[in-house]
Amino acid sequence: MASERSLRLPAHEASTNGKRAAEPRTSPSRTRLLTVSAAAKVLAAHPNSVRRWADMGLLPSFRTGVRGDRRFRFEDISAFLNAI
Repeated sequence: MASERSLRLPAHEASTNGKRAAEPRTSPSRTRLLTVSAAAKVLAAHPNSVRRWADMGLLPSFRTGVRGDRRFRFEDISAFLNAI
């Protein structure tokens, strides 16, 4: 069940050694966006599954840059986990 899963950020995004993480350089109104790989780690799924869910409209995503890379809001991933 989704409630049994614990939401954990990838190691490079979590604070280390119990120390407080550095403040983000972006404004507080901007949310943290995750890459396809980072979203896949949080969801414990393959990156291609994350892409497919985004293409199907099940998982909201944003496109960035010239290549159109996908980015996912952590809040959307959390809501997706709670819905399944």
